[in-house]
Amino acid sequence: MNDEDFVRFFSRHLVSLSGWYRATNSSGKEVDQLQFFSYSGFIISFNGLWCLATAGHILKGLEQHLREGTIQVVRYALLDDFGPNVISHDPIPFDYAKAPKYYIHNEEAGLDFALIGLGSYYQGLLQANGIVAVSHENWEKQHEVDFGTHMIIGLPQTEIEASSWKSKGKVQFKAIVRPMTIDVEKINEFPEDIRETRYPRFIGKITGDLPIDDIVGMSGGPILGFSKEGDKYWVVAIQSSWLSARKIVFGCPIIIIADFVEKMVAETAPDFDTEK
Repeated sequence: MNDEDFVRFFSRHLVSLSGWYRATNSSGKEVDQLQFFSYSGFIISFNGLWCLATAGHILKGLEQHLREGTIQVVRYALLDDFGPNVISHDPIPFDYAKAPKYYIHNEEAGLDFALIGLGSYYQGLLQANGIVAVSHENWEKQHEVDFGTHMIIGLPQTEIEASSWKSKGKVQFKAIVRPMTIDVEKINEFPEDIRETRYPRFIGKITGDLPIDDIVGMSGGPILGFSKEGDKYWVVAIQSSWLSARKIVFGCPIIIIADFVEKMVAETAPDFDTEK
């Protein structure tokens, strides 16, 4: 189901870390034209601190490219115009380099999530554009919910249109990124041919035909769970990876992520700048 109003309602949590970049060679010289990237993500709040949540492998890959100098990002932006109460379609210029970050991608442990601290300035802009943060109420009693259906919402690469041009000596940018939902049935019995991980993962199977050939780009988006008893929903996991031939998706549960953050806060002041 991808009715526009339906998708827009659940997109009120979505924010994309995006940017324009050029590939570079070993000497740091630009070797390619400007290209665009857009990562699925959503806003989560820990004790009032807003963070952009996405998949850990996304930030790990970006940071590796930046360290090795294989890309030069000329502009970062936050895209937040996917929801129902949008007042501005302009991207928010974002200082990625100075933003506090934490990311982990450990396949053996089953952990794959990233958090980027946003601060009050970005929080105010996102709130003004109708963004709603996922907060403590979402996960504190989630274990008591009897879930029925599940759904992934994210930003597939096939639904991105981007362009750039020069005007009066300055590079101008335009990008259109379209969210999409995919229905998923949770697998409660662990498949024998899929290895267990130290931490439990959300495992689900995509139901029906995919509206697109590939869900690349959906990683980092939220997996929503809907209660059997009503029309309430919860963000239950961050979409991490999938087995395309079998339509099986994996996610890192929000409850586990929240537990990690709470332990970090209790033990040390988090600097969100760690890789595992």
